[in-house]
Order: sequence, then C-alpha cells, then structure tokens
Amino acid sequence: MYWKNEEHKSRYMMFLVLTGKKKLDCEYGSALYLLAAITSKKSMLISQFIDDEGIDFVELQESSKEWSRSEKAMIHLAANLFSAGYMEADVYSSFSTLDPENTKAAIQALSIRFSP
Repeated sequence: MYWKNEEHKSRYMMFLVLTGKKKLDCEYGSALYLLAAITSKKSMLISQFIDDEGIDFVELQESSKEWSRSEKAMIHLAANLFSAGYMEADVYSSFSTLDPENTKAAIQALSIRFSP
C-alpha cells in the first residue's frame, strides 16, 4: 500500500477509529484513505465530519470552500468513491490539479475501491 508519509498512515488510522469499525468496506476504506492524504493541517477539520454513521461530505465540502483546488478535488473523489451518486467527480477534474504524490494517493484509492 502506498502512503505519502507516516502522517498519512497515522491520519488514516485516526479516521478509522472515528468510524468505530474494526474493518472497512472498500467504499469507506478508499474514501478515508484519500481524505487522510490531505495535509495534516486540515486533518482535524476533516475528522469533525467522520463518525460511526458515515462521512458528512456535504458539510465537509461547505467547510473546505477556501481550500486549494487540489484538496477540493480529493474531497470530491473521496465522496464519489464512498458513494458514486453522492458527488460528481470526473477523471480530468479529479486528477488535473493533483501533484505527483496526491496523484499516487488517488490512484491507490481507486485501487482500494475497485480491486477484487
């Protein structure tokens, strides 16, 4: 599994605890993985929208209006991986603003979601 750094992995584990689940399905796991790849400065804000009932992407999107285009694209992609009809995310919009590390994280998230 690709991790951008140890902080990425730690944030994922923190988000996992917030869900109250011991094991995640591929939809949940891919979304949390990608959200955890967003910079550590934003992780505390992101964590407010994760609980045992799910991820509140509508409120997260509202709270992230001032974030970079790349971070917003990652939120949209995470929401789409979580539930395809929840938020639109096309390939070009999702990947065109990502730096190489976030591109690798997005590809890993796709793999988590769609690997058998």
